[in-house]
Amino acid sequence: ELTSMTHVFVVEDGFVPGGVGSHLSYQLNQSQLVDPTEVVQLGVPIGFIKQGKPNDILARLGLDGIGIAKSVMAHLNHNQIA
Repeated sequence: ELTSMTHVFVVEDGFVPGGVGSHLSYQLNQSQLVDPTEVVQLGVPIGFIKQGKPNDILARLGLDGIGIAKSVMAHLNHNQIA
């Protein structure tokens, strides 16, 4: 079913490098099912993360529902214009 998809979004509450999205992107590239540039990974950036309540941290990183929706829409709108 992935062959009919134009974008794959992976959201994880861990670091992007070496995470699920990186593994999925690699596997999709190897199988040639999806162009790896269309795998969009959202996750925790490498670096110091200011401590706090989990929901506050996710919101600050744009990994709460609103932040994820904004990132997905921004990506889709950007690709539509490009």
